[in-house]
Amino acid sequence: MCDDEEDDETGEVFECFKIYLDKDNIDSARKTGLRDMPANTEEAKRLVADYLQQIYTQIKRSIETTTGSWRDKKVEFLFSTPTTWQAQCITNDFEQAIRNAGFGQENTIKHTAKLGLTEAEAAAVYVATNKQVRFANGDIILVCDAGGGTSTQYPSSCNAMHNLTFLSGSRAP
Repeated sequence: MCDDEEDDETGEVFECFKIYLDKDNIDSARKTGLRDMPANTEEAKRLVADYLQQIYTQIKRSIETTTGSWRDKKVEFLFSTPTTWQAQCITNDFEQAIRNAGFGQENTIKHTAKLGLTEAEAAAVYVATNKQVRFANGDIILVCDAGGGTSTQYPSSCNAMHNLTFLSGSRAP
């Protein structure tokens, strides 16, 4: 799946293509002269689905190797979204790419795929629930989500043990 030495691959190689589900990112990249990018959001959606399908196949293979068939087991896939995605159509396209990749489709009664928190919120929850990190009431957790194409600072306030209040995040280009 991640072997750079594979010789049977043909065509173009794209990186950071998930951000191009947002047409504004395609437009901004074109204005700066970037050429290594999907032509449109439909191509970005296909690339995301293809990539996620490889991940799905690897997860399934790995789990079934140790536990046997997972078809009748309860499986829940939770996906986070970039904090900068504000338009519902972008999230809908990502959700469709997830389903096209196979997540939640093999047994629609027992297998589910859901969008949950933003990436910054998920990182804040992870830190806040890490037993090695101690927070007091009123402490602030500042998550700097420096991802594949955007950077976001996302402050969260710790109001009580394992209880976070997400404050409004600020975006940095």
